[in-house]
Amino acid sequence: MKCPVCKKDEFSSEEMGDGLAALRCDECQGHWLPSFVYWKWLSRRGHNAPEILGGADNPQPKSPPKGGRLCPDCGRILIKYRVKKGVPFTVDRCGNCAGLWLDQGEWAYLKKRNLHDDLDYIFTAVWQTRIRKEDSADAAAESLAKALGPADFKVAKKIRVWLDQHPLRSRILAYLTGSALCLALLVPSR
Repeated sequence: MKCPVCKKDEFSSEEMGDGLAALRCDECQGHWLPSFVYWKWLSRRGHNAPEILGGADNPQPKSPPKGGRLCPDCGRILIKYRVKKGVPFTVDRCGNCAGLWLDQGEWAYLKKRNLHDDLDYIFTAVWQTRIRKEDSADAAAESLAKALGPADFKVAKKIRVWLDQHPLRSRILAYLTGSALCLALLVPSR
């Protein structure tokens, strides 16, 4: 068993809290968590705590070295998964045995935000797609802000909030876009 980061083979058992045992690399202080251990812990835990929004008091994990990593158990490639928008690291998971690698400080960060009991969801396509959609929306907003300038972008944001809450939103959008087909919907039938 070799550490995916520093390639050392010196691991110690460590209690992660709430009865969850993991293997800690003595060199880089990262943690290996076999999937069956996590699932067993999750089933004993019995509840999913709501997420706590991040703040400045959260512990910040160290930036891990770049490059591919191999699973300590089966030697397959570890896949990086984004945790959430604004979370400064990824969690590595083996595509073969589903074990988890957490770099130093990552478990503490996840636990502080109550995301430690969501790891099973983080690896789903639905979770990862939501993160990509949020990134895409942010990029579109940033692009529009550059094109409009700060003052006009502020007005556009206010209009969007108003429009999103308006009961006749679709009619207003039809009017604003000037679509002939949509405008036909606005004219009362005779």
